[in-house]
Amino acid sequence: WANSYVNKDRPWAVLSPVANIVGILASFEAFKCMINRENLQPILSPNLIKINLAYPNMVQVCEPESGSWNYTTL
Repeated sequence: WANSYVNKDRPWAVLSPVANIVGILASFEAFKCMINRENLQPILSPNLIKINLAYPNMVQVCEPESGSWNYTTL
């Protein structure tokens, strides 16, 4: 998939913050099934992990400036 994306054969990418949120929610849904508690509401951490292999500090934990993320811009 990565080669296809770089060669412009794939029109979309999964951004690391979005993948982080999806992973958290998927894990939470699996947890609800395991404990048989469908009424639990998810609580997202305000911290996201930002990965950019082009920078010397490749992995950073980011916190929202205003206390919450604007998920439409991630």
